[in-house]
Amino acid sequence: MEAESYVRKSQLLGDNLTRQKEIIPLLDKANAIFVELGDKSWQGLIYNEKAQFASRGGRYSQSVEFYLKARQLQEEANDLAGLRSTLPNLGVAYSALGLYKEALKIFDEASVVAQKRDNTVLKGFVLNQQADIYEKTRQFDKALKTLTEAAAIHKKTQTTYWLPKTYSRMGKVYLQLKDYDNAFKYTSLGDK
Repeated sequence: MEAESYVRKSQLLGDNLTRQKEIIPLLDKANAIFVELGDKSWQGLIYNEKAQFASRGGRYSQSVEFYLKARQLQEEANDLAGLRSTLPNLGVAYSALGLYKEALKIFDEASVVAQKRDNTVLKGFVLNQQADIYEKTRQFDKALKTLTEAAAIHKKTQTTYWLPKTYSRMGKVYLQLKDYDNAFKYTSLGDK
């Protein structure tokens, strides 16, 4: 389908810094076709792509607007697969803007989607994002509890990329709590 090829081309151009200006027009062409077809799932994906593009450029307010539109369309289409991407990314954008209360609310919603889709990797990602907010707001006990839960998920799912990062963050939280033995232990585990 023509519209899908526009989306794929825009995704392929995402890392090509000399061709960034081509991305939004491709997404707009695709969206016009999906609007005509009444396909809200694909329209939601288009807005999600636009939001990611805005986030990569540090335009988080614009990103939030696009994610909210994506969310609306995906909810209307009952598109849990789309929401699986949109909600956590919306939470990250809110967090980048320092809107922690809003971010935590969205991360809770993303956890519900993760549970409905039996997606433990997403649940681990969401927990890491929540812990980041708890750290920033100096709620170290909550951060540690959340990171411990995330580490258990990363072990279970063998998410080797996230496990050392989570351990390192646990070491940082233990340091804030002045628990130097555990700070050293988890910092060392993060180096592996």
